[in-house]
Amino acid sequence: MRDRALLAVGAGAIALSLIGPAVQATVSGSTVAGWDQYGYMGNDMMDGWWGQSGTTDTPAPIEGARTVEIVVRDFELVPNDVRVVAGEAVNLTVTNEGAAPHDFTVPDLGIRVVVAPGQTKTVGFTASAPGSYDTLCTVPGHANLGMVGALVVEKA
Repeated sequence: MRDRALLAVGAGAIALSLIGPAVQATVSGSTVAGWDQYGYMGNDMMDGWWGQSGTTDTPAPIEGARTVEIVVRDFELVPNDVRVVAGEAVNLTVTNEGAAPHDFTVPDLGIRVVVAPGQTKTVGFTASAPGSYDTLCTVPGHANLGMVGALVVEKA
């Protein structure tokens, strides 16, 4: 009987060692490769989200700049790929057509526009370095549901 009990405990330990990392990845963050690096999927994101319109540290709109319209909805970014030219002043106008709070975030450029359902916000920026930058909605789970894309900064 004791041998069977030890065998059962051993089998359970092996099973946990095999599935544990997958369970941990799902519980602690995104299952979309790479999004964990931004640290937006934890429970700390719940603070200040629900029922609030949100704030952003991104600068105010730039007078005379080209405007790029972005729509966030349950659960997509439209367009999911945005193209700008290096050195170009750009205003991002983000409209939430969804039923839930969303945001449009470009972590590597320090852009985060938080919009409540039905809300529109415009922020300005100038991207200096050409490259492709990840975009996503940082509300817990939304990137997993497809709210991801790229902001491509092309050479002038």
